[in-house]
Amino acid sequence: MKKKSNLIIALASGILLSSWNHNPVKIETFPKIENPIIREEEILSVFSTPEMKKLENKIVDLVNYKTSDFYEDNDRILLARMITGEADECSDIEKISVAFTAINRTKWGKTLKEVILQPRAYSCFNPEFDSSIFLKNPLRYDKPEFLNCLKLSEEILNGRYKDPTNGATFYYNPNLVQTPSWAKDLVRIGRIGNSHHIFYK
Repeated sequence: MKKKSNLIIALASGILLSSWNHNPVKIETFPKIENPIIREEEILSVFSTPEMKKLENKIVDLVNYKTSDFYEDNDRILLARMITGEADECSDIEKISVAFTAINRTKWGKTLKEVILQPRAYSCFNPEFDSSIFLKNPLRYDKPEFLNCLKLSEEILNGRYKDPTNGATFYYNPNLVQTPSWAKDLVRIGRIGNSHHIFYK
C-alpha cells in the first residue's frame, strides 16, 4: 500500500510523468472519479488499470536505465551507454574524448542520437556484440562504471568540458584491431594522454 501511495503522490506532483517523455499516457483515458471527496480506494482503483501498470513498469526501467530500445533514450543516457560500451575501464579523459567524437559528428547535420545509433558507427551497439546486451541493462553488470559514465555524459552535454581531441570524429584501439582502412584518408590526432585509442579527424 505504501508503494502505491508513493507512486500516486509522485504522479500527482508530475515528477514521474515529466521524466517519461516518450508517448506520455493520456490521463483522460482513465476512469473519472465523480465524487469530489476522494477516498484512497477510489484513487487506487484509478491507478490500478493495465495502462497504469505499464507506466509503472516503464518508470522502474527508466530508473534502472534498462531498455529494449536505445531509440527511447534521451541524449544523456544514450551518450552514457556509448561511453560505457566504447571506453569501459578507460580513464575519464579518454571517456570524454570518445564522447566528443560523437558530438563532433553532429556537425555533419545529424542529431546526437542519429550519430550514435547509425549502423556500424559505434561497435558497442552492433547487435552481434555482447556489449549491446550489456548496455541495455548496465546497472546489472557494472553499476559504478555506468553511473560514472552517466555523470560524465551530463557534464559533457552541460558544457563543463572542452573537446580534448581537437575535433576528432574517429578512433580505434590498436590493441584490439588492426589499423582500419579509413585511417589513411584522415588526419591523425594521436592519443589523448595515455589513452588506449588513437584519434583521427
